[in-house]
Amino acid sequence: MIQNQLGSVRLAQKRLPEAEAIFRGIFDKNRDFTPTAFNLVQVLAAEQRQDEAKEMLHDLAPRA
Repeated sequence: MIQNQLGSVRLAQKRLPEAEAIFRGIFDKNRDFTPTAFNLVQVLAAEQRQDEAKEMLHDLAPRA
């Protein structure tokens, strides 16, 4: 949770590469922690990487 919050702060600061690294680190360790996955989607969208964001959302859909 704390790492996810740190990533959210980096996202709010528009420090996108740092936010992405934090969220990917969390997501790689725990793919079931959906708040991190959605935060990572936000980073990808902010970086204009819509295809990757769509793919992540598609992968998350069965969980919701």
